[in-house]
Amino acid sequence: MIGKLVNNNFVRQVSLLAGGTALAQVINLAILPILTRLYGPGEFGILAVMTAVAAMGGVFVSLRYENAIIAVHSVEEAKLGVYSIFWISLFACLIGFSVFSLVSFLIDLSDKHYWVGVLSILFMLASAWSQALYFFNNKISNYRAMTKGRLYAALMLAFTSIVWGVSAGSFWGLLLGSFFGVLINFIYLLVITKDVNLAEFYQQRKNVLSFAVGNKRFPRFLIASSLIDRASSQGYLLLFTKVFGETVAGYLSLYNKVAGLPSVLIGSAVGDVFKRNASEQLRETGQCKGLFSKTAKSLMLIAFVPFIVLVLLGPYVFSLVFGSEWRTAGEYAQVLSPVFFIGFVVSPLSSLIYLEDYQKYDLLLQFVLVSMLTVFLTTAIVFGDIFWAVTAYAISYFLKYLLEAAICWNIACGKSKPLVFG
Repeated sequence: MIGKLVNNNFVRQVSLLAGGTALAQVINLAILPILTRLYGPGEFGILAVMTAVAAMGGVFVSLRYENAIIAVHSVEEAKLGVYSIFWISLFACLIGFSVFSLVSFLIDLSDKHYWVGVLSILFMLASAWSQALYFFNNKISNYRAMTKGRLYAALMLAFTSIVWGVSAGSFWGLLLGSFFGVLINFIYLLVITKDVNLAEFYQQRKNVLSFAVGNKRFPRFLIASSLIDRASSQGYLLLFTKVFGETVAGYLSLYNKVAGLPSVLIGSAVGDVFKRNASEQLRETGQCKGLFSKTAKSLMLIAFVPFIVLVLLGPYVFSLVFGSEWRTAGEYAQVLSPVFFIGFVVSPLSSLIYLEDYQKYDLLLQFVLVSMLTVFLTTAIVFGDIFWAVTAYAISYFLKYLLEAAICWNIACGKSKPLVFG
């Protein structure tokens, strides 16, 4: 009876989070055919570069302390975690801006690249603050606030990108749309989260160090693994831009947006709720095998249809929906479809690695991944073949997800113990 209630509650929480997120993603999906006709592949490529830089830099901005918000036992500790991330990310971005400005002056960086860099730093700060509040609302099961924040972010992104594209027609519309979307999400979550306020944020500045030291395992293990992960998942766009040009990065960026929609729509909602419930079950019983199995099967069923569409109809669908110049993105989608399928299933479940003392497993996974990517992508770039480069990326990630699934299953069964190195 208790198990049934837990399962029903889990489904209800996922439905609430996924249902609210669905509307936000419908907006993102609806505007994509508009944006691909207002902006070309090269302009999407610039957005991809900014996003990649922000993703990798974001690791140092928050130091991965957002994961501690879920892992700590009390709401008061979680709230202190939010304030700590506010302070840590603020100082990190101020230091980053100072260093970037000095380097820009020394190398005589163009105005375009300088302001893209400045916007990237502001994007990192807004992302870190909104993510801290998002994790806190997950901690207190305030899924309604989480979904509304995403909805407002999607509306702001759509409004800014389309208006700028119609009136000015430059890549800045895509960049500013992304930034203002994250910013409005943060502002909404700050207003709606009654337990968090800016006055207390200032008062808690003296307790940041104690929180940071008490949860040092998160930056200790997750900074390196997260940096490798984001360098692998986002950094290849920088590499491809340098070797193959911004247009190729634009194609891959569009694929990532399309393939990422199901993950954001359903996978992330499942992952957020799974993380909370799995954390409780591991703490109470030492295993969450049943929850893991049921969640994995559900994700496989959901991913099957979009996987088949990408494999069989990728080029046709991309040409029809986004315009003929985007057919190449559909061809990339065919190559990457197996990665989409296994990633959709494994990524939400991989939150097990971020709980308790299992973070070293993530570091191990990322070292394996970066080793494979280095070998495969180096070969592809030497031969200058973009399709082999995309295939190499797909093979590396597919193997990484298989290993990740095996590790998470062992954790869920209570068989894995925290790794001890040296």
